[in-house]
Amino acid sequence: MFFKTDIENYIQGAETVDDMIGAFERMCSHRNSVVDDFLYIESGNFDFSGENEFYLSLVRQYKDNVFSDNFTQTRLDIIFPEQQISFKNRRKLKLYFTSDQCSGSFRKFFARVRESSLLEYIKSNHLTVRRYEISEDEL
Repeated sequence: MFFKTDIENYIQGAETVDDMIGAFERMCSHRNSVVDDFLYIESGNFDFSGENEFYLSLVRQYKDNVFSDNFTQTRLDIIFPEQQISFKNRRKLKLYFTSDQCSGSFRKFFARVRESSLLEYIKSNHLTVRRYEISEDEL
């Protein structure tokens, strides 16, 4: 079971970070027959594209059957220009946690994402999304 097409469909027309997170959450509501299904969020400054940018990444990691040793990751990277986030705030805005830290509950995971200081900072400072990227890889 792969979810990249679902998130691509759900994110069309998304204009805000909240809309993008909502699209990812909607994709995660499809549990089907996957096993070892969990989520994580991470954020920080990275130089994946040749220039320093701030990433907010939502990742769903799962196996599509109990007999597989391989995990699949469906990933949404929301990318902001580095200049929008002051150097002083970058460390404070680094974020990482998993759905396992939320009792395995996807609902609690997304509630924690929405209550995070990172999302508050993005909204209160009216940060502009440079772009988003959706990927899916087997590990």
